[in-house]
Parts: sequence; structure tokens; C-alpha cells
Amino acid sequence: MSPPPLFFIYDPASGILEPLTPAFDRPAEETRRMACRLDENKVLERVMREGQTQILNFVEPDEQLPAAWNDLSIRSLLALPLRQGQQIAGVFCVVNKTNGLFFR
Repeated sequence: MSPPPLFFIYDPASGILEPLTPAFDRPAEETRRMACRLDENKVLERVMREGQTQILNFVEPDEQLPAAWNDLSIRSLLALPLRQGQQIAGVFCVVNKTNGLFFR
């Protein structure tokens, strides 16, 4: 079974995606440590800049993921823009762990 999704709210002043807690089957304190800079991941950056959903069915070992996500063992990733009017305010992110099922 895949962990629950994670919602990130973007802080344009700092360039950081701040997670809303709890998420990814982690306690609130651990979830807060999953904050990341937008430039740490090309997929999340693309969602924020272009407003396009991104799906990675096979996350390659060399895929640049935020350092705070290293222990998640991600197999696949779905990231969607969170819109507030015409602005992209954050990212809705769902992962399948290595032992999880693929997105369909």
C-alpha cells in the first residue's frame, strides 16, 4: 500500500516547498523535515514553473530527488500543481514506494 499524499505550499520568498502535515505515513515532525527547495528536484520545479502534471512511473536511482526524501525508496511519483486562481500555490505529491504498485 502506498503512503498518503503530501501537499506542499510554495513560499516564493524563500523558494521552499513547505509540506503540510502529516503525510507520507510519517509523524508531523518528520513530515516538516521533508521541506525542500524548488531547485532540488526538476520534476517539482517543472510542476511549479509550467503548471503541468508530472508522472514518473520508474524513478531512476540517479533521479535528482530532494535530499530529505532519500529514505523513502520511491518507485514512482505523481506531482500535480495546486492552483489558487491563476497562481500555482503548491504541489500535490503522491509516491509509490519500491514495494508499492504503479500508478494506472
